Order: sequence, then C-alpha cells, then structure tokens
Amino acid sequence: MPRELRPCGTNAAYLRHIRKGEEVCKPCRAAHQAENRTKWRIAPPEVKARQQTHRANRYEATSRLIEAHEEEFRGLMDDIRAGGHPGGDVRNEAIRRLVAKYRPEFDKHLKTVREWADVFAEFMTKEQG
Repeated sequence: MPRELRPCGTNAAYLRHIRKGEEVCKPCRAAHQAENRTKWRIAPPEVKARQQTHRANRYEATSRLIEAHEEEFRGLMDDIRAGGHPGGDVRNEAIRRLVAKYRPEFDKHLKTVREWADVFAEFMTKEQG
C-alpha cells in the first residue's frame, strides 16, 4: 500500500517538488524556509561556523564562474526575464543554470577557494600561536 503524500505547505512536499523537477509552490517554499530557520536557531556554534564558511566558499566560487562567463550569464538573465520566470529571482535562476552547465569548472573553483581558506586558516593559527 503506497504511503500518503504530504500536502503542499510542508517541507516534505517541498522536497517532492525538487525531486520531481517541478516549480516549488509558495506554501511549500515557505514551509521549507521555516524548517531551515528552526534548524539554524538550534544548531551548535561549530555547525553554524562550518555552514557560514561553506556559504562564503560557494559565493566566491560562483563569483569566479560568473566572471569567467560574464556574457553568457548576462544572456541567461535576459532570457529568464523575457520568459517571465515564475520564481521571480532571476539572478539565482541564472546562477543555477550557469553552475549546472559548467559544474566541473565550478567544482574546480570551489576546491581552489577551500584550499586557499585552509592555507589562510593555518597561517593565522601559526601567527597567533
């Protein structure tokens, strides 16, 4: 007997939309954001620090990818605007598409950023010690 699907407006339904490659509806997006906020509030400080570092690394790698493919990125943004992207966040959708197209290059940038961050952290530890 198949289990009953959770209705829209829940985090489970949000994840189902993502798995199926569907556009996420507003109630599901709101439920997912609420769950993430709750998890963030109760997360230990070391988890928060690790997540903030990960976000900063992804931001830097994304910036490098956009810089390397600036014309294409601008074209993607124009195409998305012209198509009336239902999510409304044109820049994030363009980034998602650019990263999907150039995943190996993005991963290389991310690896470089992480290595640099590790070297810098090691240097700072030696300087303080």
